[in-house]
Amino acid sequence: MRAAGLGALVASIVVVTGANAQVPFNACLDRRDQPIKAVVDNTLPYAGVATITVDGVPVILYNKQALSRSSPQARHFVYLHECGHHALRHVWKDPSRVWEMEADCWAIQQMVEQGLIKKRKVDELQAEIGMYRGLGSLKGCVEVKTDQDLWRRSLDLLTLAGAHKFDAIRGDPIVEAEERGFFESTLDLPGIFNCELTPEESFSCKIFNGRDEKAALKHYHKVLPIIQSWLTDDWLTFERVRARPTELRRFVAQDIQSGSLITLVATSAYDIRFRYQPTP
Repeated sequence: MRAAGLGALVASIVVVTGANAQVPFNACLDRRDQPIKAVVDNTLPYAGVATITVDGVPVILYNKQALSRSSPQARHFVYLHECGHHALRHVWKDPSRVWEMEADCWAIQQMVEQGLIKKRKVDELQAEIGMYRGLGSLKGCVEVKTDQDLWRRSLDLLTLAGAHKFDAIRGDPIVEAEERGFFESTLDLPGIFNCELTPEESFSCKIFNGRDEKAALKHYHKVLPIIQSWLTDDWLTFERVRARPTELRRFVAQDIQSGSLITLVATSAYDIRFRYQPTP
């Protein structure tokens, strides 16, 4: 499951729910909400690959025959792993074991958040996939997203970087973005691998991609107290419920000394977005 190719569009994921959905199910969407096509190629020497065609089109090549005896969850995992290579921009980079581990984590996070697998079943999936190759802890990939100590450490580093215009965490430019000025961030929030620096000099991440309102709000209410516990008395906060048609919840904190802003939004699309805007 190695990423290959010269480049790809940054993708978000829309997962077809239901463990019996046909795989591949063409669920990857690029930055402009255009699908990344999945092509069956049973001649592949491995289960799947994220790549670019000779015409410059990002695709997922998928070997259905190689996984014909695998469980539906295993087939979803392989497909989403390859989608993750597009979503996390690994196809812009040289192959790396780190990218493979990130794609593993991204895939299982999507599966849990979209209801394709119960969290208690993750160990079973790991045992099945692990017969083909070694994996890190898939359950840990899910649990790390609400690790309070790691969140506090990330927020400490983020505010430090923001005080210096994010120079220390400014990664590769996202050249395929329609608007110039987007960069990868070399610092991510716990369990997140696609945080960006925007043209407005803010730090932005999608930290959850839920299947419904209940799932989105459940995760929002896990992350919110972690952020609140990190804030000091120098921060003023407020929360709004359905203040906009596109939002379920919006939490805003502002440092009264510097003016820096932290925003946490659960959207009506059932995802959650974090944004940090340092001193204007």
